Amino acid sequence: MATGLEVLGGVAASLELVKITKSCLSTFNELRNADIQARAQGDIQFHFIVQGLKFDRWCSLLGIQNMFELSEMSPSQWQQKVEVKEFEDLLQDRLRFRSHNLVTLVLRTLKSMEQKFSEAEKLMVKYSVSTDTQAPFVSPTPSRKHHFTLPRVLKRTKQLSLPSSDMSAEDISSIRGRIARPISKMQWVATDKKTAQDILKSIVKVNDSLVGLLESIHQAQINRQINLAILDSVEHQERYITQILPRDSEVRALVGMRLWQARGLKESEDNASSYSGTSFGVDARPARHTTYSTQDFKKNTIHLGESRSFSILGGESVVVEWKYFSKDRPFSVEQSFRLMDLVQLLNTTDLYKKFQALPCKGYVTDNENFRVGMIFSTGHRSTMTPQSLQGAIHGTTETPPPVGERFAIARRFVLAIHNLHAVQWLHKGIRSDNILCFQDIGSKDNLDILRENKPTDPTGETDPIGEMVGSKEKDHHLTKAPSPLPTFYLLGWDLSRPDHPEELSESISVSTLGFQTKLEAIRMYTHPDAFSAQHLSPGKRLRYRPQWDMYSIGLILLEVGLWRTLDTIRRKVTNDDDFRLRVRTEYCDRLQAKMGLVYWRVVQRCLNDDFELSDEGVSGHHDFSLQVAFEKQVVFELERCYA
Repeated sequence: MATGLEVLGGVAASLELVKITKSCLSTFNELRNADIQARAQGDIQFHFIVQGLKFDRWCSLLGIQNMFELSEMSPSQWQQKVEVKEFEDLLQDRLRFRSHNLVTLVLRTLKSMEQKFSEAEKLMVKYSVSTDTQAPFVSPTPSRKHHFTLPRVLKRTKQLSLPSSDMSAEDISSIRGRIARPISKMQWVATDKKTAQDILKSIVKVNDSLVGLLESIHQAQINRQINLAILDSVEHQERYITQILPRDSEVRALVGMRLWQARGLKESEDNASSYSGTSFGVDARPARHTTYSTQDFKKNTIHLGESRSFSILGGESVVVEWKYFSKDRPFSVEQSFRLMDLVQLLNTTDLYKKFQALPCKGYVTDNENFRVGMIFSTGHRSTMTPQSLQGAIHGTTETPPPVGERFAIARRFVLAIHNLHAVQWLHKGIRSDNILCFQDIGSKDNLDILRENKPTDPTGETDPIGEMVGSKEKDHHLTKAPSPLPTFYLLGWDLSRPDHPEELSESISVSTLGFQTKLEAIRMYTHPDAFSAQHLSPGKRLRYRPQWDMYSIGLILLEVGLWRTLDTIRRKVTNDDDFRLRVRTEYCDRLQAKMGLVYWRVVQRCLNDDFELSDEGVSGHHDFSLQVAFEKQVVFELERCYA
C-alpha cells in the first residue's frame, strides 16, 4: 500500500523533508542571533523568534532534528538505515501521510517556510549592530537534542568599549556609528517595516498550516512549550515585553504575573516603604474597592479560628481563606498592598482560570482577631453546599466515576500546577480536602446520582455482576451513562507564595481550629524530604520547592486513580515512613490495572521525582528544565489518556 513517502523525483521524500527543515532552522539560528538594539526592529525580531520556536517544536515532535546527521547521505544509503524506517513511521503516525499529494503539499509548504525565513534574516540583519559574532548552526549529535530558546531580544544597548584618549564626542559618535552600521529610521518606516510585517504574516500562516496537521494534543503541547520559553526569557527582557504579545493571549497574562513578582521582589530588596496601586505588564482596568470587613458578610457565618469560611457577601456565595498572624509579627502595610495587587492582577486578566481556581473578589481584614482572608466567588447566588474531592471519594467508593471522568480530573489539575509553576508560584496546599465543588442547596448534583446508582432489591440480594436475584420481572431498559462530574476547583491558597529564596515561607497557624488534625493531613501530603531534612539538621528545614507540589499532585492522582483517600491507606500502615514508602510503590503499582500504564508512570514520576531533565532554556535554571520535563512527562502524557 502506498504511504506517500516513496521516492519523489529520485530523492526520498523523508530525506528531502529533513534537508529543507535543516536549512530553515539554520537560517532561523542566524536570525535569532542578530544583535538588534532598536526597539522597533527588536519587536519584530521577537515575533520572528517566537514563530521560529514554534517551527522548531513542530520539527522536534516529528524527530526531525535527530536525523540531521544522516541528511548528507545519498537517497539509496538513506533508505537502508533502520533509523530512517522508524523516522518515517513517526511521520506517518503524526502527520497522517496517506497519499502522494499530501507529502508533496507538505514539502512545498516547507520550501515556502525556508524562503520566508531567508527573507526575514536578510531584512533584519541590516539592523543588527554586528553580525560577525553570530553563532553558526551546529547539527546536533544523536546524544544531544538541539532546541532553540529565546535570546535577550529586548536588551538595552551595549556600551561599546573605546580606547581612553582625548577623542572628541564627535569622534566617539562617528566610531560608534560605523560599528553599529545604523539604518535610516525613514527607510524602516517607509519600506522595511511593512515588508517585515508581511513576511511575518506569511510565516505565521505557514506555521499554523503545519501545526494543523498534528493532532490536537500535539498542537496544545507546542503552545505550552512556546509559552514556557517566553516565560523563561521574561527576566532577561525589558518591561515592555507584554506590549509585544497579543492582547488577548494567555501567555500575556502569565507574563504579567511573572513581571508582577519581579517588581515585588525588587521593591522588597530595595526596602520600599509602599507599593503602587497597579500591576505593571498587564492592561489595567479602573481601580475598584476590593477590601471588606467581617461586618460585610452574612451574620454568624464567619467564625474565629476557621481556616476556611463559607458565607454570603452581597447576595453571593463566597469562600474566605484565612491567613493568621500574631501581635509580634503583624500583617504589614506592604503585605496588605501586595495582597491587594495580587487580587487585582488575578481578576484583571482572568488568570485564576489557568490555575483551576475560583475568581477572587478581594480580601477581608480582621485586625481584631489577627487575620486576613482572600475572598473567592463560587458563582452561586444562594446558599450552596461545598463538597471536597476527599468527601466525594468517601461518599462514592462503591460506585466510582467512569475512568474517563477521572482522567479528566487528573488532566485539569496537573495543567493547573504546570501553569502555576510556569509563573514561579508554589501552592503548598495541594490536598484532596482543598479541592472543592459547589452546588445550590436543594439541587441534585452528579455525585448524588452516583450514590443512587447502586442496584437494590427488596430481598437485599445481588449477584456478582449486580443483577437482582428474586425479582420476578427484570427491567430490560439499558442503563444510561452517568453525567459528567461537577467542576472541582483548587483552593487552599493561604500558604502559597512565589518561588523565590527571599520570600517568607509560612506554615499553618496554631490559632487554626482543628490544628492538630489539619497538621496530620498536611503531613500525609508532604514530600518525604521535608522530614529527612529535619532529622539531618535539627532546628532547620529545607525550603519548599516545586518538586514538593509535584509530589502532592501525584498523591491526588493516586487518590483519583484508586478512588480511595489517603487517610484510608494511612490507617492500614504502622507509621509515617511505611506509609510514604507504600504509596510510592505498592499502592502506586495498583494503578496499572485500574488506570493503565501511562497513568501509572505519570504518578510514579511525581511521587519519586523521576523526571528526565535536559533543556535548561535561556535562564539556565534547573527549575525551567523541571518545568519542561513536567510538561512533557506528566501534562502531555495525561492528555493521551482516554477511556
